[in-house]
Amino acid sequence: MYPYEYKKIEQLSLTMELGDMDDINKHVQHRYKLIKNQLLNSQKQLADVVNILKLKNPSLIAQIKEAAMLADDKL
Repeated sequence: MYPYEYKKIEQLSLTMELGDMDDINKHVQHRYKLIKNQLLNSQKQLADVVNILKLKNPSLIAQIKEAAMLADDKL
């Protein structure tokens, strides 16, 4: 081995073609609907938790809202 031997670098090349725009749009719409449904489910769960807390401990909800408002002001 030589003292200044260089490493071999292999290059990977890839030829890509754009897919059918209808298929791409369908895939994007599907992913959007999936994420939107996940968001709606999370919002429903949060609303359920808030309603339970309102019944059990209304002062805690007030403290959480106040803390959230302070956190929004810092952003």
